[in-house]
Amino acid sequence: HAFRILHMKHDLSAQLNVITEWEDMTDLLLCFLQAIVPVTAVSLLAYQPETAQFVLIASRKSGAAPAADALPLPLPAGLDAHPAGGTLHPAGPRLSAGHIPENALPPVYSLPLTHGEALNARLLMYLPPGATLSPDQSDILNHLAPDIAIAFFSIQEHQEKLKVIVDRAKDAERHSISRDLHDMLGQNLAYLRLKLDQFARNIDRQTIDLDEVRAELVYMQDIANRSYELVRSMLSILHTAEPLPLLDLLQNHAQTVAGRAGLSFEIRQTDDPYVLKAAQLRQILFIFSEALSNVERHAGAQSVRVDLVWGQTDLTMKIMDDGHGFEPNAVQTQQHFGLRIIQERTAVLGGQFDLRSTDHGTELNFCFPLAANNPHHAIPA
Repeated sequence: HAFRILHMKHDLSAQLNVITEWEDMTDLLLCFLQAIVPVTAVSLLAYQPETAQFVLIASRKSGAAPAADALPLPLPAGLDAHPAGGTLHPAGPRLSAGHIPENALPPVYSLPLTHGEALNARLLMYLPPGATLSPDQSDILNHLAPDIAIAFFSIQEHQEKLKVIVDRAKDAERHSISRDLHDMLGQNLAYLRLKLDQFARNIDRQTIDLDEVRAELVYMQDIANRSYELVRSMLSILHTAEPLPLLDLLQNHAQTVAGRAGLSFEIRQTDDPYVLKAAQLRQILFIFSEALSNVERHAGAQSVRVDLVWGQTDLTMKIMDDGHGFEPNAVQTQQHFGLRIIQERTAVLGGQFDLRSTDHGTELNFCFPLAANNPHHAIPA
C-alpha cells in the first residue's frame, strides 16, 4: 500500500508539474482520480479572504467539455466555513443505494488543499449516487493532497504573474493607440477645425475668395477621407478576434484610395505570411496609408503596385508608382511632411526605409525584421 501511494504521488506530481491552466488541472485530476475512486466530476475552489467564501475556479465533468459554465455541478452547503487544515471528508449527503430520492444531490467529498497552516483551496469530488469511499481510498487521497496543493498554488502564482503581464501589455497597447490617434487623427482634426474657424471669420468679414475656398475644401475633403479610412482600418484590427492578415488589411485600404483617385492597384505576396500583432499591423497600416496618400496627392500616377515578400528573417514591402517622381533631397515643403512620418514609424518597428524616384515613378522599399524560422512569431514591438 505504501509503495503504491509513493508511486502515485510521483506520477501525479510529474504530470501536474507541467500544467499552468486551471482547466487542464481539473481535466488531469479527473482522469487520474478515476483510477482510484469512482469519481464522476471534480471542482477546484479557492478561498477569498475578502468575502470569506470559496469561489469556483474550474470544473470537469466526465464526458463533458472542460468549460466551467457547461458544468451545472451543485456546490454543497457549508463550504464557506474555513477550518485550518483537515483531511478528506464528505461535503454532501451520503445516501444508501436503496434509499435515493429522485432529486438527491450526488455524494460529494472535499479534499482540503493547505498552504502552511491555512486552508486556501478545496478539491471537490462528485461520486455516483450511493457511492462511498473506503478507508484505503481516503488514505490515498489524503496522501495525494500535498502534491495537488503544491500544483494548485503554483498555477495560482503563475496566473497572478500572467495577469500582471497582461495588464501591463494592455496599458502599453492603450498608450500606443492613444499616441497613434494623437499623431494622425489629432493633427488632421486640428487642421480641419482651424480651417473652419478661418472660413467663419472670413464670412463675417465678407472677405471670401471662392477659388481659394474651393481649393481649401478639396484638401479638407482629402484630410477627412484619410482620417475616416484610418479609423475604419484601425477598428478592423482591434475588433478582430483572430490576427488580421496584412495582405487583407492593405488591400481593403488600397481599394478605397484607388477607387477615389482613379488608380489601378495591384498587390502581390510571396511565401508564407507571418502572424503580426495588432500594434505592428497598425504601424504598417499608417506607413502604407501615408505612402498611398503621397501618391494620390503628388505623384500624378496611373497605377500602383505593392510587393510583400516574407523571408526567414524579414518582411520586404515595396510600393511602386508610375508617376512623375520628385527629387527627395530637394523636398522641403510641408506637403511632404509624410515622408518623416514614414521614416519614424519604420524606425519604431526596427526596420529600414529606402526611397528611389525618377521621372518614371517612385519606389519605396521597406525591410522589417522578423523572428527567424517561426511563422507564428511577429515583428518585434
